[in-house]
Amino acid sequence: MTSLSIVHRVSIPAPQTHLVHVETTVSSSGGLAGALPDSVVLFMPVWTPGSYLVREYARHVEGFAATPPGRASKIRKNAWRLETGGGKTAVVRYRVYASELTVRTNHVDETHAFLVGAALFMGVEGHETLGARVEILAPRGWRAATSLPAGRADAAPHPGGETLCFEAPDFDTLVDCPIELGLHREERFEVAGKSHRYAIWPAKLVSDADARRLVADTKTILETEAKLFGGALPYDAYELLLHLSLRGRGGLEHNASAALIASPASFGTRDAYLDLLSLVAHEAFHAWNIK
Repeated sequence: MTSLSIVHRVSIPAPQTHLVHVETTVSSSGGLAGALPDSVVLFMPVWTPGSYLVREYARHVEGFAATPPGRASKIRKNAWRLETGGGKTAVVRYRVYASELTVRTNHVDETHAFLVGAALFMGVEGHETLGARVEILAPRGWRAATSLPAGRADAAPHPGGETLCFEAPDFDTLVDCPIELGLHREERFEVAGKSHRYAIWPAKLVSDADARRLVADTKTILETEAKLFGGALPYDAYELLLHLSLRGRGGLEHNASAALIASPASFGTRDAYLDLLSLVAHEAFHAWNIK
């Protein structure tokens, strides 16, 4: 089997349009004489880990095109065949519409981007164990919170903002590590000697006092859950990506992170706050049970 490498380059040139631009480059890594197969099939998942329903993510893809032109054709509802011409590199570009704020879909506006791997990135059929490099060209001042390992910071500079780099060891990890990108509030803390981080968006909807209270109670939750499973945390670091929105409530567990949506009024009453803590406890519990 031909040895391949893949790079996903993500940009959000106009956040107000709710569009994420993706450029995916598939290359042969077989040395000077190595060439790509005559064709490769790129696919987008139809579901995301932890959310066991068909989501049809490919319906949000638009403008799919290959370089050189004319070498890509859609062969299934979520797959495209790319004719490589026997070269060493093939490039495709597409846009993903991201206007639905849930824990399982992409959402972009002028202040942030929540990027769900299964709803954004394509894999190479037959090469699902292939690792991938992710380069994000973020607007100036935006930062990222994700459990994806940081990558080499050797990408070309982004003149309009920041270039953020990550490395996924395989496709499963890529789609199991959502990314919160933007102007969120960050709260870092340790539990059992391991790093944890809240990324809270929008930042203005939580006060300093409420943020401190949430961190303290989350530490208690995680310490208590760890005791139930022998005292150890099953990850090296953990991300809690919390969206405060009136649009819904929900959570989705991942291997080393959780995506959460709760009401901005979650800090207003004891019942509302306990509901938020129960959501945190439920999703974090999956780090031991199921994940």
